[in-house]
Amino acid sequence: MKVFSASLASLASLASLAFPLEAQQIRVLLDYIDKPQFTLEVPDGGLIVTREEGELEVSSSSLLEVDEGMIFAAKDGRHFLWKGKPYRGRLEIKKMPDGRLGLVNSLEMEDYLYGVLPSEMDTKTWPIETLKAQAVVSRSYAYYMIGVDPMAPFNVGTKTSHQVYFGAAFEDSRAKEAVDSTSGEVLRDAGGAIMPGYFHSCCGGRTEDARELWSGAASQAVLGVSDIGACKKSPHYSWVTSLPVDDLENALKQLGYDFQPPIRGFLIGEFTRSGRVVSLKVIAQDGRLTVPTDKLRLVLGPNWIKSTKLTQIKSQGGRYLIYGNGWGHGAGLCQWGAKGMAERSINYKKILKRYFPKATIGNFENNGR
Repeated sequence: MKVFSASLASLASLASLAFPLEAQQIRVLLDYIDKPQFTLEVPDGGLIVTREEGELEVSSSSLLEVDEGMIFAAKDGRHFLWKGKPYRGRLEIKKMPDGRLGLVNSLEMEDYLYGVLPSEMDTKTWPIETLKAQAVVSRSYAYYMIGVDPMAPFNVGTKTSHQVYFGAAFEDSRAKEAVDSTSGEVLRDAGGAIMPGYFHSCCGGRTEDARELWSGAASQAVLGVSDIGACKKSPHYSWVTSLPVDDLENALKQLGYDFQPPIRGFLIGEFTRSGRVVSLKVIAQDGRLTVPTDKLRLVLGPNWIKSTKLTQIKSQGGRYLIYGNGWGHGAGLCQWGAKGMAERSINYKKILKRYFPKATIGNFENNGR
């Protein structure tokens, strides 16, 4: 067992000295360190540890206990391990804005995408043109997030709030083929800027204007479109869930609403242009509430309200039956729609043009916007 310490003050200079940060690298927050020290498993071949005093080699026969301010990379290009899972690139311990320490996986963009695609869709059986479309969209999203704050301690997380990333554990040859065959390709808007490559599971027939979901100039270029019936084979195209009234009341309390139970009515309110529900009306004992659908969905979770494309709500014996279409926020690429189009022999560039009509596909350049 070996124990090392290093201050965070010199972390940036250490990174540039031992492991040069390039424009095509992305920083992924894997986890937080809840205790002053943690144990990192050393992969076969060993690790190179960078600290204030320089570099140190650690053999595969050791477990390395560390504290803040260190950078780890597996020797000879191998993967390092975290919680038993392999990852490409290197591991850095960085201080987060809230003061906590975070474990950040820094790696090349294309290597990152090798892990994203199998985490986001079925790369073993879905058409290769669907995978290519996902590769371009995921690459665009990642570069867009880097551009939001290039100096941030991390650019993206590993879950659906960004895009799912399980590291190298599930990489496969078809995912690599899709990434490699679209190498460097990104979506650009009319001004040449990289567009946010938003995507979701199933649009339910029509995607959403991104400006209905997020503010900012970048969202203006991602418009809602018909998916020409391509996602109808999705198991999430139409759905119904049965929500207990008690769960609805608890969710409203979590959102900070002050009302007098019981709830006597739960109704659909305003719609967006794509048919998604902006707000819901709740009739309580002492009055009416107007509740943003996206906020209620966030608290209840996507298993209760799979999307905001709701079609009907019925009251039934202490529960509300909620009917809807699609799964996810609805903006950008519909993954099931992309699958349906590829099965109709539509190539990935035409798929992307359908879902991002204002975009062009260009190559990422280090000095580009």
